[in-house]
Amino acid sequence: IHAPGIVKDRIVRDALVTDPQVADTLDLARRADVALVGIGVFEPGSTLLAGSTLTQEEVSDLKAHGVAGDIALQFFDGHGNRVDHPINNRIVGTDIEKIKAIPRVIGVAGGPEKLTAIQAALHGGLINVLVTDDQTAARLLDQAILSVR
Repeated sequence: IHAPGIVKDRIVRDALVTDPQVADTLDLARRADVALVGIGVFEPGSTLLAGSTLTQEEVSDLKAHGVAGDIALQFFDGHGNRVDHPINNRIVGTDIEKIKAIPRVIGVAGGPEKLTAIQAALHGGLINVLVTDDQTAARLLDQAILSVR
């Protein structure tokens, strides 16, 4: 999408999503059969927070709401549930429920810092295919085996 991910307010967001170029791209996303998404973490030093337009107050408030990660700037908690927060009204993108409705959602993430976010995305059904590194895969499998016991 040729637009910022998080904008100043809902008015700007509403104006952008009605722009033909942005609206056409969002419509394509809604009709997709396959989505390739990154899984972001909500931790100091993460790409999201390093280059973000979020204020420190918003970051603290989102943390208080239990944000574990994001997919396409759609924030979710440790169970993979959408975090209901006013920031959602400023995001230019596809809603998390629409992403979940895509038949094949391929999540790409790896490394120990992303383990919690990956687990939450899997638990919440936000992704149904995972591309990751061998160490992260082994840790996910170990934790899955332990939770079954």
